[in-house]
Amino acid sequence: MKGAFDLFGEALLAYSKGDKTKFFFEDIHGRRYEEEIGKFFRKKRPYYPNERKIVSLAKGKILEIGCGVGGFIPGLMKKGEVLGIDSSSNMVSIAKKRGFKNVKQADIFKFKSNEHFDTICLLDENLGIAETVNGTKILLKRLSNLLKEDGQILANVENVKGKYSIWKARCLYKNKKGKYFRWIKFNSDYLKKLCNEQKLNFEDMQLE
Repeated sequence: MKGAFDLFGEALLAYSKGDKTKFFFEDIHGRRYEEEIGKFFRKKRPYYPNERKIVSLAKGKILEIGCGVGGFIPGLMKKGEVLGIDSSSNMVSIAKKRGFKNVKQADIFKFKSNEHFDTICLLDENLGIAETVNGTKILLKRLSNLLKEDGQILANVENVKGKYSIWKARCLYKNKKGKYFRWIKFNSDYLKKLCNEQKLNFEDMQLE
């Protein structure tokens, strides 16, 4: 996935400077999906119910993976001490310009920390960044190693049919095409199995 979201970061940076050029994701079948860039810059980002649930459960020392331009950070800061990381230098730069100093550029697969966290958040279905089943196993192990003994991982995921599904797509922006990336989604029962393999207790949170 390295470099696959460079155009996304470019689009966000341009938007922050007033450029409203449309941004799209295009799947391998040529279907295009417009992404509303403006939503990431709202002073108070409206949360979906599953996002509100995650923010409400966060506590203590919090690590947000894939923090982007900082949309969820204000809510998380009300729940504890937050560190946001993102692999895109553009997104981290924008987040800092928006006043969020508690963010840094880092790839979770290489991220090192001298401290452990009470809560690790993967909002915007960011568990999918692992791309494959094996990649997800590696990611879960890394997250487990970053947790305090009684810590928690909070993620919103789409419960798909079958064990899992992989969406393959690329970024389109200003007549430029990014590299294809894969985004993996899981059936909750299969994800529970993967979590148990890493000695992580899995709980499927049902929204009220």
